[in-house]
Amino acid sequence: MDNDQILFVGTYTQQMLHNESTNSNGIYSLGFNSSEGKLSPLSSIGNAENPSFLTLSKSKRFLFAVSELSEFDDEYGGGVSSFEINANTGEFSFINSVSSKGIDPCHIIVDNTDKYVLIANYGSGSVIVLPFNDEGSLQEQTCFIQHTGSSVNPERQQGPHAHSVSL
Repeated sequence: MDNDQILFVGTYTQQMLHNESTNSNGIYSLGFNSSEGKLSPLSSIGNAENPSFLTLSKSKRFLFAVSELSEFDDEYGGGVSSFEINANTGEFSFINSVSSKGIDPCHIIVDNTDKYVLIANYGSGSVIVLPFNDEGSLQEQTCFIQHTGSSVNPERQQGPHAHSVSL
């Protein structure tokens, strides 16, 4: 079967409140044959914990993943990882990871200039901007915004929850 597209799937690697225990390797690449509507496994990588949301750079050279965690590398907050993609094979290699500076990052996008990733941290209600260089390596934050307040039902929602980022 000839694949004309590659897709990436992020899966939980740890037990969460909403899933049972898992043996997942984290991120998987699959070939997609659009004329037959069929998928075939290509590769997987286990360098990201709980990669719950993925996005590609505009150039499609890099894959970015949030790690939905409350502690990452013994620090407060989740993580963000970057990977370089081999467009011919669907294999990808780990570049680096950094803290998202907030709990349970749940969404990530790449800006239109293909130079920044923007991340929503659900658990702590914050948003962060991280630049990445020409090699796909994530750099120190350029902006961090912590939202405050509660919902109309403060017993259920004591603080803000950033769900997504859109441009």
